[in-house]
Amino acid sequence: YVATVRTIFSPALYTSPDLKSWKYQGSGFAGIGAASDMAYGNNRFVAVASTSAIWTSPDGVNWTSPDGVNNFVFWTPSGLVTTRTLRRLTYGNGMIVAVGDKGTTLSSSDGIRWELHRVDSSKDLFEVAFGNNRFVAVGTSGTILTSGDGITWVSVPPITTPDLHGVS
Repeated sequence: YVATVRTIFSPALYTSPDLKSWKYQGSGFAGIGAASDMAYGNNRFVAVASTSAIWTSPDGVNWTSPDGVNNFVFWTPSGLVTTRTLRRLTYGNGMIVAVGDKGTTLSSSDGIRWELHRVDSSKDLFEVAFGNNRFVAVGTSGTILTSGDGITWVSVPPITTPDLHGVS
């Protein structure tokens, strides 16, 4: 198990084999802050930060970026995927899915190679979940998107106009 303390000035990372004893593993990822979310799938932990950085770990202790450089990567147009803020991750159907600002949706089967997907929304996405063989992402102005594969997303009519911050 991996847990993070998410503060700007003192991020921290903890691991536990049994949820009873916890070990402090350091103060964040490569000196650039704490993870905004984590997921586990296909024998790998994946973490994202609002800086658009993505890290992976086989054990929750040793973290690297998909490019293996400096233990983190900032996605740029000349790099891999996006410069937009990434907010949340989930795992399902063999895919790790990340969502973020301006309708950003990414998917990866291994946490290393990521694909950016076009969605029918420019709204910020605050949360993503997987259940009943579907991914669901929610966000600004009641935005709801669904996907069976984490790649092709469909808008669902909003149930409300305020922002949605959670889905399960």
